[in-house]
Amino acid sequence: HQVVEDGYEFFAKRQLVTLFSAPNYCGEFDNAGAMMSVDETLMCSFQILKPSDKKRLGMANPNRPSTPTRNGIKKM
Repeated sequence: HQVVEDGYEFFAKRQLVTLFSAPNYCGEFDNAGAMMSVDETLMCSFQILKPSDKKRLGMANPNRPSTPTRNGIKKM
């Protein structure tokens, strides 16, 4: 799987899309999640799941191992 900051990300000339539905992934990332709907004309629309404030309130699990980063860069 792959964390994307805005919940979804198009690539390959908008022929492919990555969806990530877990906002605040593992309490370590400040990412949004997204859900995608596709209509009968193949038009895509997205519902964005904004990250919560749990991380900022200190509710992340301190005993959980760190999540591996994408390309060695951890977005916070």
